[in-house]
Amino acid sequence: MAIQVDFERRLLLIGLPVVINVVSFLIFFPLFTSGSSPNEAEFRDAGLRLAFALTIIEVTTVIFVLVLLKMRSMSIRPTFFGAGPINIPPWQVIVLVLIGTLVSGWLFVRAQRQAGVALDFCDMTQIEKLVWYLCIPIVAAFCEETIWRGYLQNCSTTKRIVYNSVSFALFHGIFNPIGVVAAFIQGIIWAWLKNTSNSTIPGMGLHLVSRYFALLV
Repeated sequence: MAIQVDFERRLLLIGLPVVINVVSFLIFFPLFTSGSSPNEAEFRDAGLRLAFALTIIEVTTVIFVLVLLKMRSMSIRPTFFGAGPINIPPWQVIVLVLIGTLVSGWLFVRAQRQAGVALDFCDMTQIEKLVWYLCIPIVAAFCEETIWRGYLQNCSTTKRIVYNSVSFALFHGIFNPIGVVAAFIQGIIWAWLKNTSNSTIPGMGLHLVSRYFALLV
């Protein structure tokens, strides 16, 4: 049983980044092979399609994890919320974690802008506002922390945390090195916070803060 569960975790650690990067390539590659540079409308439309694909992949993975836990009569709470009462670190640690999250979030914003991704709230359609300001931040914070910190981070060894954070970083795209570095830093911070607090909830909160920070900066 333990060997099978560990195999499934490794499969997700490798498979999730592969799947989302292949999907990203299939969505954006046609824009750059049409003989002309993509205009803003085409680029935004591709970004919206990728956002929908990302949401489907993350929600489907969480459902898959939930089914696995149910099938094995394993407790759901440790994966989704934590193994016990939240042991919040001292406020000094929270400040350091928050600063680290915001600094890496700033790096991620730089990566987005270098890639030509600039979101102007006033120019967005209602669908874009709903997706980028409501759906994506909430789904990403809940699903990604549940998957990477809740289910895949099943032990607190440095080696496992690094593997977990590399997978998390690559899931956010391999085509922009700054973005990969930023996501890796966040993965390390939130993995450490998960071990310290014994819960995914603080990481979910910081993840949400990071998402809105990236949108508002």
